[in-house]
Amino acid sequence: MSHYRPWTPEEDAAIATDENRRALAEKLGRSDKAIGTRRTLLRRRGTIPHLARPYNPWSEDDSKLIEMFDAGKSDAEIGAELHRTPKVIRVRRCHLGLRRQVDAPSHPEVNSLRIQMTISPWQELSDGTRIRTLEAAR
Repeated sequence: MSHYRPWTPEEDAAIATDENRRALAEKLGRSDKAIGTRRTLLRRRGTIPHLARPYNPWSEDDSKLIEMFDAGKSDAEIGAELHRTPKVIRVRRCHLGLRRQVDAPSHPEVNSLRIQMTISPWQELSDGTRIRTLEAAR
């Protein structure tokens, strides 16, 4: 037995509002999924407008980002203060040319090991077996 019933213009008008899907489903006697599917169909037909997320421009936050970056704050700390995700902060930092410098040890033995690791991550054991070194796996 099918539970299908046609959509009325009144229901379509209610779906066009910004009301919560669950609340609409209860009010109209439809399922949450049915409301979502109908809303998508009406948007594709152009009956109701697409609801885009508001764009949050960077122009005002760039100076704050640069200031906090220079102070040594992490992307997570900067993001929390600017109400953005750490990934967005990292992408914007790279766009602005702000790169974090990695403090590398200056000991010659460590540097030569690092050079060997970049050449080949494999190490040959005394019995001729080759293994991947732990540092290269990171």
